[in-house]
Amino acid sequence: MNAVTTIRAAQTKQLELTILMPCLNEAETLAVCIGKAKAFLNKAGIAGEVLIADNGS
Repeated sequence: MNAVTTIRAAQTKQLELTILMPCLNEAETLAVCIGKAKAFLNKAGIAGEVLIADNGS
């Protein structure tokens, strides 16, 4: 692999991000938080997911 193919390979890789949100009794605000996290991913051009950890709410 030479420098050109290394650069091309690096350019084709896309960052993937998991946003982990722990929550406890957050039913009233959870939709807003998820929406803001998804909007961030979209605006930043990052592929990702929002993962909610329900701690008993």
